[in-house]
Amino acid sequence: MENHASDGYRVELVSSPSRSEVEEFWCDLQGRSDGKFFLSWLWIGTWIDVMEPAFDLLVVRRSDVVVALGCLSKPLWRKRNGVPICRQVFLNETGDASRDQQWIEYNGFLTANGHKEKATEAAVNYLLALPGWDELVVGVACESELKLFDNPGFFHKHIRWESTSHATDLTKFTAESAFLSSLSRNARHQVRRTARLYEEYGEQRIERAATVDEALVMLDEIAPMHEERWGSGWLGSGFSNPRFVHFHKLLIKSGFSEGKIDVIRIRYGAEVLGYFYNILFDSRVYFYLSALPRVEDNRLKPGLLGHSLLIERYALAGFESYDFMGGGESYKDRLASRGETVCRVAFQRPRPLLRLESALRRSKNLLDRNQ
Repeated sequence: MENHASDGYRVELVSSPSRSEVEEFWCDLQGRSDGKFFLSWLWIGTWIDVMEPAFDLLVVRRSDVVVALGCLSKPLWRKRNGVPICRQVFLNETGDASRDQQWIEYNGFLTANGHKEKATEAAVNYLLALPGWDELVVGVACESELKLFDNPGFFHKHIRWESTSHATDLTKFTAESAFLSSLSRNARHQVRRTARLYEEYGEQRIERAATVDEALVMLDEIAPMHEERWGSGWLGSGFSNPRFVHFHKLLIKSGFSEGKIDVIRIRYGAEVLGYFYNILFDSRVYFYLSALPRVEDNRLKPGLLGHSLLIERYALAGFESYDFMGGGESYKDRLASRGETVCRVAFQRPRPLLRLESALRRSKNLLDRNQ
């Protein structure tokens, strides 16, 4: 199905496209876009290869040039207590928790520079003209991105998850120890005390995986520590999910030679401080995950020290930002500045069951506040 939107934007939904079709469209548009890593072909292509999603490709053109793309899942029924409530479509996700545990961030449509607002508006208008779905789920995305989806055709925007992004501007720290000097007195004290205590184990070593095989070995070493810290299940460590593990192994194999993957182990003597798995893209470092051994001494702050060491290292290497992304962990406030609110949102069409669900939710929230 195709239609003509305002301002000359034409929208088409390509049903069940082949991988090669998506790759051709995506790689061409990526070269004309300043989209974040999670909308790069490395991420999207790995997602298609591993998760095998059932999806349609939404294509927005202007003057016959592709200016926006998005992968829309086939409609899925959302149920409550076994009762079907609505048909959901997901942007650049499958809608299956076990296949989405790799947790996309900075989501949205991939758009050509200069076309984000108009192309997103055209895409949403097109979707609202389509039958067969009731709820569009977009996440995790910046609040400014999600505002582009606002449309009178939606009666409600239900926030499913919300947090604050954090990032450190590395361009401020071009001299050695400049970052540490910028921290609060208490944070500097904790970092320095942790370093002194770890130095009792031996010399500091920051070991970056030099080959794909080394990166994969480190990923295997990360897994048990991460599972111990976060537990199993889709709300816990992804390393208990074979699809998550497969996804990241393929991501490393595909992205390492391009310089987009950085897996690091920090040691003091034989004692491991921790592992850090980062993504490098367009002068930006995305902190994806870490694995830290349990410590009994509450004076030790291995995460705080590890991030401080890496932030200084990346700053001196010429990177521009160290992005902690979403999540409310307190150490992020100590090491980075708060950025935009990031959310997972369901845009809901006016449907009787969704209106009833929304009214019941408001009533429950009111009762909870008054208790």
